[in-house]
Amino acid sequence: MPKKDQEVFRFMAKAWDINKAKEIIQKKPRKTVRIEIARLADLRRLIHVNEEYATMIDLETADPLIAAPVKTPEGTFYMIIDGWHRIERAAQLGVEELPAYLLTPREAKATEVI
Repeated sequence: MPKKDQEVFRFMAKAWDINKAKEIIQKKPRKTVRIEIARLADLRRLIHVNEEYATMIDLETADPLIAAPVKTPEGTFYMIIDGWHRIERAAQLGVEELPAYLLTPREAKATEVI
């Protein structure tokens, strides 16, 4: 059960502790990679975001997205676990890419909520 101030992202049968992910990134800084918004179109349809809230986001000052590796039968892909409102805002504005931090498999495992 998440704690009161714990931010959790849930998708299908998985859940990640976003506070923990941010803590990991703060303790172990890394460079960002660029994520193409168009490549997230299929997933965007499955993620509920508050479109009105998204309109208030300033992408110039927003934090990078956070992505965690997820293994599938087809291979590993990076699931955005923090930043779907930023992605929505980017789509609204026609922004093609956003910066993202990638967690390692070990870091992603440490953020999983059971």
